[in-house]
Amino acid sequence: ADVLKRVEKMGDLFEPVLKLKQKLPQLAGLGAEVEKKEAAGVALAAQAQSRPRAKKFKTASRARRKV
Repeated sequence: ADVLKRVEKMGDLFEPVLKLKQKLPQLAGLGAEVEKKEAAGVALAAQAQSRPRAKKFKTASRARRKV
């Protein structure tokens, strides 16, 4: 009941949204861009070299002192 009173008083709040048109990209061009990005990613991964790992040193454990 409150909603109907509001609509009569203020109008439909969502009316401007209903008038909007959605713009979608062309489907023909989408597949080509994905293939280009994948090819670039594969080429970049192929160029990457593995780095030598840093040696991890164990810390000396401290003896507990009795107080």
